[in-house]
Amino acid sequence: MRCSRRSAPFSGPTSRDAALERATPKARTIFKAYKTSYVRVMGLHESIGAMRARLQASWMALGPWSCFINLNPAELSSPIVFEVAGHKITFDDDGRPRNRHAALKRLEIIAKNPVACSIFFRIFIRAFVSVFFMWDSAKGRQVVDPACPCPFGEVLSWYFR
Repeated sequence: MRCSRRSAPFSGPTSRDAALERATPKARTIFKAYKTSYVRVMGLHESIGAMRARLQASWMALGPWSCFINLNPAELSSPIVFEVAGHKITFDDDGRPRNRHAALKRLEIIAKNPVACSIFFRIFIRAFVSVFFMWDSAKGRQVVDPACPCPFGEVLSWYFR
């Protein structure tokens, strides 16, 4: 019978642990710094595992989530992506783009600039939570104006992946 890594019982120190014990103090320090930082890099397997643990703790403390929202921003038509990628798009008085590239050229620009897409997605998400959740990123919490209540009610936390 074959067991996956997750379902296998703890079998003691791994070869990585043994190698770390034999390593120099400088190497151990570098590994600890790496281990501390890779959990915070969005998208890595370790960050997803850490986020899953935080979400499960939140669920245990506060109960299951009451709302899920899926957002799908379109970087192919966003001027922010092309601005960050170095291809400024200007608009006429009616709001129509003047120098917009053909679809194939836009796809090439996006493929060559994944960081621009990442920046756009972060801007998009931050704007969404700021407007719809009334989330103040500087304070790390919801700031509700009594004159304009949040359409989603009280928001205790949010995340994106």
